[in-house]
Amino acid sequence: MGAAAIGAGVGALGGVVQMISGASQANRARKALDAYTRQNLTNKYEDLQVSTLGADLQKEQLAQSTATGVDVLRSSGDRAIAGGLYKIIGQGSLETRRIGAELDQQQKQNDILRAQDEVRIQTMMERREEQDLAGIGQQLNVGQQNVQRGLGTIAQAGMTFANAMGNNPSGEIPNNSHL
Repeated sequence: MGAAAIGAGVGALGGVVQMISGASQANRARKALDAYTRQNLTNKYEDLQVSTLGADLQKEQLAQSTATGVDVLRSSGDRAIAGGLYKIIGQGSLETRRIGAELDQQQKQNDILRAQDEVRIQTMMERREEQDLAGIGQQLNVGQQNVQRGLGTIAQAGMTFANAMGNNPSGEIPNNSHL
């Protein structure tokens, strides 16, 4: 019984160590899961603004052109002013709408860039979080499996000890002096 009892004791001790280690690993995984924080990524196009430099230059050119046209009309007389003024105003209005359309197009492009970057950021964050949480989940599973294996090892050691006692019901340690 001596060798079997010692083997069973060592096995039980190994099972306890494995069970404690697994419980500790599972506990660390639970704490990591509780402390997990989402990443904060920023949109690189968030502060992108519409450039008004070109529009400002076009407005200046329009103002100069309008002023020049009005000066020409003044020097041409009252009839020229009456007919030409509506033409100059119409051209100015058309040019102003074209400048506004260009600015609107820039704004739409900026909005598209922001939206695309938001999708990229969201996808990246989800992928990273899935990987992080999968790793923590795996650590938790391994810890729980080690607890179960430790319990199994303890149970096996108990059965080994019981079998050893069954083969030697008196519980006496045999004298191996004849060896």
